[in-house]
Amino acid sequence: MKLFHIALLVLALTYGTSAYNGGLQMSDYLENIKAKIAVGNEEMKDKAQSFLEERQSELEPLAADIQNKMKELQSAVTHMEDQIKPLTEQMQPLLSNLKQMLDDLKHSVVVNIKTSRK
Repeated sequence: MKLFHIALLVLALTYGTSAYNGGLQMSDYLENIKAKIAVGNEEMKDKAQSFLEERQSELEPLAADIQNKMKELQSAVTHMEDQIKPLTEQMQPLLSNLKQMLDDLKHSVVVNIKTSRK
């Protein structure tokens, strides 16, 4: 029986030592992974930053071009407004006369319909 207890004690010590060593190895392994992730994150951050800077340098001329086109468009719209405004002012009396004529015609049609029904 003593031999059995000694064998169990030896087994327990062996298992405990290997478990302890395994725990240390696992801890070292996790630390190595953490370090690699940190380096990978820095590399990824640097790549992302350079990508954004490249795209920004590509898009800045395009943005300036769009701004210039918008100024040209605004100028064209202002010019069109300047030309259309006098036309609308000239058309206003004609449209008022046309409206009056249509109202008169409508009134005449209504009167004719009423008289023809009698």
